[in-house]
This record gives sequence, C-alpha cells and structure tokens, in this order.
Amino acid sequence: MRLTSKGHFLRGGGRYHEGEPGARPKEAVIDPSWLLLNSPLLLAAWLFLVLRPAKHSSLLPPRRWYAVPWGGPEILLVLALAIVLPSFVRAVVVPSGFFTWLYGPDAAAPALSQRVGLWITTFYVPLVCAAIVLVPAAVSGTRPYQLGLSTHRLPGNLLVGLLTAFCVNPFAQGVFLVITTVQRHFDTQPENHPIAEMAKAPLHWYEWVLIVVSTMAAAPVVEELLFRGLLQRWFSAERRRGLIAVGAAFALTVLYRQPKIAEAYHAGGRDAVWPQLAPFLFVLAMVPVYLLVVRVVPSPAAPGIFGTALLFGSAHMMAWPSPVPLFVLGLGLGLVAHRTQSLIPGIVAHSLFNGVACVQLLKMTQAPPP
Repeated sequence: MRLTSKGHFLRGGGRYHEGEPGARPKEAVIDPSWLLLNSPLLLAAWLFLVLRPAKHSSLLPPRRWYAVPWGGPEILLVLALAIVLPSFVRAVVVPSGFFTWLYGPDAAAPALSQRVGLWITTFYVPLVCAAIVLVPAAVSGTRPYQLGLSTHRLPGNLLVGLLTAFCVNPFAQGVFLVITTVQRHFDTQPENHPIAEMAKAPLHWYEWVLIVVSTMAAAPVVEELLFRGLLQRWFSAERRRGLIAVGAAFALTVLYRQPKIAEAYHAGGRDAVWPQLAPFLFVLAMVPVYLLVVRVVPSPAAPGIFGTALLFGSAHMMAWPSPVPLFVLGLGLGLVAHRTQSLIPGIVAHSLFNGVACVQLLKMTQAPPP
C-alpha cells in the first residue's frame, strides 16, 4: 500500500494494471509506506546516533556549549521587528504599483489577498533573518557561530541533516497521518494551511516558484534561525526558561484559535466549539510532559529544547492538527541543533520536510497555467 497525496492509503500497493476497468497509467513515484511503517525503527536508530558519546562517533563533533551573550531585550526587539516588518514591506511595495502591474486593477481584491501576502512574505523574510543576526550582534556582540551559523564541519552537518530528514521526518508525517485518520473517523476535517487554500485556484508559474522557494528555502532558514538559533539557545541556558517557552506556546494558541472559536460559536453554538478546543488541550497536555522532562532528563538543555519545540508547533496553530507533527519535528530539529551546535542539519531536514508537503500540494492541485 501507499499514501495518496491526500494522506489516504491505497491497498495493493496502489498499482493499476492494464486492461482493468478504470485503469490509469502507472505513476513513477516512490512508495512512502515503507518509510512510514518503519519510522519508529528509523527514529530509534537516529536517536542512538545523536545521543551516543562523542568519542564513539566520527560523524558528530565533540560535545560543546557555546556562550549565549544575548538576552531577553534582544529577543523582544527581534520579535517586535518580525511583527512590524510585514506591514512596513506592504507599505513600501503596494504604493509602488508592483501588484497592479502584476495582477491588473483587481490587485486589491480580496480574492488576491493570499497571493499578495505570499509576495510580501517573500520580500520580508530576508529582513527578518538580518534582524535575527544583526540585533544581537549590535547589542551584545553576538557572533554568527553562536547562533549556529558556521561552515565548520559543513559536509558532516549536511549529512546529519539528510539522516535527520530520513529518520525523523517520516515519524512526524506518520503522526500527522494517524491524527487526520482519527479526525475523519469522527467526521472532522483537518484544516488547510493558507498556502494549500491558495493553491486550490489556478496559479501562474511564478507563483508556484514562490511557493517552492518560500516553503523549501525561506521558511526553513528563518524558522531555524529564530527557533533553534535565537530562542532555543536562550531557553536552554537556564532550565527554568523552558517554562517561558511553554507559556508563550499557550499564548500563541489563544491568539490563533480565539477567532476560530468565535466563528464556530456563531455558526453552530456551543456544540461547534468543542472541536475547536483540541489545540488548547494539546498544549495543556504537554505541560505535565514538560515537568517530567525537567525532573527526569539531567541535561540542562532538555527543558529548553522541549519548550521551543512546543512553541514552534504553536506558531503554526492556524492549521490544526499540523502543530502536533511539527512539535515532533521540532524536538528532532532541536536535539540535532543542540548536539551539533549548528543550524545546518536542521535547515536541511526542515527543507526536505516542507518539500514533501510541497510535492503533495503540487500533485493534488491543477497544473499551473502556461
């Protein structure tokens, strides 16, 4: 059996034989079911590789702990810039007439708002990346390598990133498959990501290029810089800081889900609200798990890694249940970032994880117009 682009299993390996009713041409695709079914074993092998003592591994560097010279004020300033920069970019690009030239006089129409937002995101991501690097450098003298930006051991880190993608990503995809299967059993459909919603309409070729670039390049770089570079390293510097990340995750959940709860209540009353509480229950369920990690795991970085992963998942609360597999992915990315003290493996694994979603999106939508 294999997975379709919508996450359903096809029996019998999904093959169509010539001469059968409704036969279709054979698809030249790799069957991912082997990876999904064996993902627990792959994850166990990856954990053995990452957690084993450094003296027994030639692939991973010696364990080290870089200084974290930046503090809360720099983090708050970076987050404030990340909030303000999209509005700044929009205020600069929209009056320039770029979107009118691209889409004509209907550029301001609500139907094109998601496409315009995709362009705005593409333009402001480099500015956010620059802020993450330059603000700590200007305030506290932070060097790029302290954020995980370094070409040291680059070939080895690239290989670790590929291994992480091969071993961790299928497990996270499997978690998503299980949750969505349970949802459909209870007649609840998973929510689509805004890009998936936008892709339901025919897109131009350059918009597909933007989607690929934003999902496989821009998002992995800026998210790894922010979550595993700036935030996780600061949260991991003191064990108690992980609780700040958990609190921020709950706050993000409230921010993203409150409008959906209000919409559900107005549409169907109290009965329609109960399914919207699942994201809150997920975050609250992780609190005792976090406390168990603090109590059981001796590493001072463990609470920070766990809290950052939960915050990373909650930052994607606009499309439930995506935060759950992204939390699992965030644990893997956080662990490998801590072990290698580099963002390169995480960027590679993150990019390939998004690449799978991008391929699925391309398969389930219409081909772009010429």
